[in-house]
Amino acid sequence: DQLMNLAWKVMLPLGLLNLVVVATIEEFRPALQSALGNSLTTGVAVGVPWIIFFGGLICAGMLTPSSTDNRPIRTRDPFDQERHLEKDEPMNKPSSELVEA
Repeated sequence: DQLMNLAWKVMLPLGLLNLVVVATIEEFRPALQSALGNSLTTGVAVGVPWIIFFGGLICAGMLTPSSTDNRPIRTRDPFDQERHLEKDEPMNKPSSELVEA
């Protein structure tokens, strides 16, 4: 479950961003080669995706909480016989008393 969460929220957007960057670099490669030279173009083609990758990892790390609480949260269920889940009320009241309250 946590791996799928990571895949959908982090890795898929980073993969799509990497695809767009590489496609853009490949599209403008002839213009970059004529303006910058062949060796610098290769450096741009290799360096820019790595910079975006590590920048995305840093942003994802800053956006996620440092710790999560995985304990289940009890909520009121309309079909639950124990309608009042507060600590101050006993949970073994008859259902007729709970409906009137």
